[in-house]
Amino acid sequence: MKGLIKNGQLEITQGGWSATDEACPNYEDMILNMRVGHDWLEREFGIRPRVGWMLDAFGHSENNAAQFHDFGFEALFFSRMDDRLRSQLMQKGEMNFVWEPFSKHFGEEKQILVHASTYDYLYPRGFRQEERATEDDPVIDDKELSTYNLDRKCKLLVNEVFAQSRYHNAAENVAILWGDDFAFQNAFFNFEQIELLIDGCAKTVGKEYNLEFRCSTPGEYIDALKTEDKSWPVYKADLFPYESIAGQRYHFWSGYYTSRPNWKLKIKQYSDLYHSTAKFLSRNFIAGGNSSLTE
Repeated sequence: MKGLIKNGQLEITQGGWSATDEACPNYEDMILNMRVGHDWLEREFGIRPRVGWMLDAFGHSENNAAQFHDFGFEALFFSRMDDRLRSQLMQKGEMNFVWEPFSKHFGEEKQILVHASTYDYLYPRGFRQEERATEDDPVIDDKELSTYNLDRKCKLLVNEVFAQSRYHNAAENVAILWGDDFAFQNAFFNFEQIELLIDGCAKTVGKEYNLEFRCSTPGEYIDALKTEDKSWPVYKADLFPYESIAGQRYHFWSGYYTSRPNWKLKIKQYSDLYHSTAKFLSRNFIAGGNSSLTE
C-alpha cells in the first residue's frame, strides 16, 4: 500500500478519523476528528491529504468549506446538493466552482475549488455491473460472442464525457466517478472492466474524438485543471438544507438536525469534558507541571 501511495496509484482523500456530518458537530470536534486522522496518516505513510471528499454528506456548510481550506485542502469533492440548485448549475456549466465561505468576513481568503457530481456518487448510467448490482450488462470485448458490446459501451462513455464536459465547463480534463456503496467487492472484476473500457476506447472512439482515457485520482485531476488556467464561477452561500425531488414531492433532509436529542446531548457533554480536560492538562504541562491525570 505504501508503494501504491508513493507511486501515485492510490490517493487517500480527506483523511479524518471519519467523514463528519456538516450540520450537527461543533467546531472543536470536527477539528479534532481531522487532526487524529491526519496525524495517523503522517506517521504511517508520511502524507497529508490534499483533497476533501464529502460525497454522501446531507448538505454542506460554509464552516466545513472554510475549515477544509484551513486544513490545507486544495479542493473539495461532493455529490449531494439541492436538486434545483444542481439543475441550475448543470445548465450553466458551473458544476466546478470556487467556494468562498464566509466571504463577508474573509473575502477571497478561504477559497476552495469544488467539483460537484451530477449524479450523486454512482457509476455513470450503463456501467452499473457488480456482484451485488446487475442493472447493466458487463463489458464484452470478444467479437465472436453474440453478447459483444464494447463499441456500444465506448460510445456510452464518450457521451458521458461530453456531457460532463458541458456540466463542468471543462476544456481538456473530465472526471468520471466510478463506484457506489459497497462497490469493488470483487475488485479484480471491477478493474478488469475498467481496463477493457480504456483499451477499447483507445482503439476506437478515442482516436475518432481525440480522447485519452486513464485511471486517475482526485489530486491528479485537480493538478490537470490547474494547467487549463481557467477562471471558475464563484459561489458564496451555504448549501443547506439538502433537498431532493422525487416526482412532485420535495424532500428536505433536515430531520437529523434535531433527531435523537438524548444522544446529541451526551455527545456534547462528553465533548465538553474532553476538550476542557485537554486544555487543563495542556496549561499544566506548559506551566512546567505534569500532563497526566494520575500524577
